[in-house]
Amino acid sequence: MAKRKKTGGRDFLPGNTAAKAKALSPESKALRKLTTDSFIKLCNELLFAPRDLIERKLENSDTPMIEIALLNLLKDMANGQMGVLEMFLNRTIGKVPDKIHTTEMSYLEYLKLLAKEEEDG
Repeated sequence: MAKRKKTGGRDFLPGNTAAKAKALSPESKALRKLTTDSFIKLCNELLFAPRDLIERKLENSDTPMIEIALLNLLKDMANGQMGVLEMFLNRTIGKVPDKIHTTEMSYLEYLKLLAKEEEDG
């Protein structure tokens, strides 16, 4: 508001639920964490599984679809499809930042500092 005057927008009355987003319940947060943990556990299990176990799981009709999807991704990665590998790592580990922040010191300044430290002893 500009100088305590309304300049536009919708009038929200006190107690109106459309005015605020509802926070997640602790149970929902715990369920999300459990799901994330179980997915990471499944990824670790499949990444370190022997090749014959992967083939058996793919042929088994009782294998859950999430495992089949991950197994197919693993097969594509093993065949050298780097785009699939990059997508998988971005989803499980997280995307690598495009720019890495370093110290403000240039390389030449760093070398001078090292030389000075050697002289001092």
